[in-house]
Amino acid sequence: RGLLTTGNIGNEKVYAIKPLTFMNNSGICIREVIEYFKINVEDVIVFHDDLDVEFGKIKTKFSGSSAGHNGIASIDKFIGKDYSRVRVGIGKPKNNIEVADYVLQNFDEDEIVGIEKISKNITNSISILIEKKLDLFSSTINNQ
Repeated sequence: RGLLTTGNIGNEKVYAIKPLTFMNNSGICIREVIEYFKINVEDVIVFHDDLDVEFGKIKTKFSGSSAGHNGIASIDKFIGKDYSRVRVGIGKPKNNIEVADYVLQNFDEDEIVGIEKISKNITNSISILIEKKLDLFSSTINNQ
């Protein structure tokens, strides 16, 4: 129910999955992967968009509430809350755009440049995240 790739980061075996289910059912796909590969929930890292974080900024945390994010609520339902989260800021909608329309629209040219930069920074610092140094990861990404 998702696209899966595997590899190594340092000495750690890593599984990366992009659920192909509707966002509201993301937890089903993630549960299947952790059960099949016998992954501890505490070792799961979920990347997701966040309206409450400024566009292009990153915030990380371990556990917590879904804060109204339906994909995170689904994951919480199927695997619990004890996993790491990387919240990628998309900012709040402007010009009275409905939230549902805002999160589904394509990025504009400036936003694409910003997403490419943040993606590169994440890639360059991923080993910090794998070591579960969440605060160091966030500060490293946000200061590049």
